[in-house]
Amino acid sequence: MSHRVSISCLLIACGWLVSCSGSSPSNTTPAVDWTAGRGTAACHEWQQSLCTWASHCNLQDMATCSAQVQQLECSSDTTAANCATSFESAACTAMPAGCNLSDPVVNTAPAIQSCTDFQNAFCTKAVSCGGYASTDACLTQMQSNLDCSKAMGVSLSFSTCMTEVNALTCASSNLPASCKNSILLHS
Repeated sequence: MSHRVSISCLLIACGWLVSCSGSSPSNTTPAVDWTAGRGTAACHEWQQSLCTWASHCNLQDMATCSAQVQQLECSSDTTAANCATSFESAACTAMPAGCNLSDPVVNTAPAIQSCTDFQNAFCTKAVSCGGYASTDACLTQMQSNLDCSKAMGVSLSFSTCMTEVNALTCASSNLPASCKNSILLHS
């Protein structure tokens, strides 16, 4: 992997990895397997309640919402269950108190760690292929493009992404498709 190719891959990595919230509302309600998301049954209940509320209020369509919130882990079953109940009667004017994504309902620590793990795996591969003189040099550039402190969740395909990043050859110039939108960042 040449230096130019590794920098291109780094920029592609940051662009493909990041998923941000936002979408056009839609009245269609696709079938969602709420048990497929990260977290416990109580967390899945919160995920479903949040997306049902957001869809009902025309804030975000169900498919986009579910794809994003299923990436999140809840901080506690009690908080998740309380928020799920609160969404059932919430008006569309504001999220229930304590249930916003920036509130303690979401446990961001696993996502931050996964983001950091991705950066380290990518940079280890880039250095071994001669794209960077050191892991520190690669990480400095990677961290300027991908701020892991803002990570809220990781896609359900994240483990596949990591496996495929670790298996990249030096001739690879693109990240695996499984890495696309694999890290959800809080804006």
